[in-house]
Amino acid sequence: MTTRIKICGITRQQDADAAVDAGADALGLNFAAESPRRVSVQDAARKTPEECARYGMPFMKVFRVRGALDMAALEAAYQGACCFLLDAYVPGVSGGTGKHFDWRFWPQTANKKLVLAGGLTPENVAQAITQTRPWAVDVSGGVEGATKGEKDAQLIGRFISEVRRAGS
Repeated sequence: MTTRIKICGITRQQDADAAVDAGADALGLNFAAESPRRVSVQDAARKTPEECARYGMPFMKVFRVRGALDMAALEAAYQGACCFLLDAYVPGVSGGTGKHFDWRFWPQTANKKLVLAGGLTPENVAQAITQTRPWAVDVSGGVEGATKGEKDAQLIGRFISEVRRAGS
């Protein structure tokens, strides 16, 4: 199984281009007002087709992990989700913390596809994939340069190379 790759927190066209050119499977946009990776709806609207069919797109449900998850209950509650994204729990912060959760809490069985997020970098993503065997990985800050919200094309390339090495 090939691990899929989502580069999240895209704020600039050149970052989207670099991610696509490097082989990313998906791009993520952030609309949270408090995020340094926020993109305006006007800027995102240029990324049509018809604004992703006006949200008729599959959706991921995000869970911030701080302990064992009851997968049966979560799957029953969110049947419409295409997959579950598991990220680190940090009090008072909704995501983008650069922290990872204890991968020992990764569910051993699940009926939904699972996406690993939180604190992933080119240096640790291979280990993370080996330990958790996710359907996909999601990175944002781990491929940014000196300015939060601006991706580094070389880091994106290294990240994707590491995922391909570990997750194929």
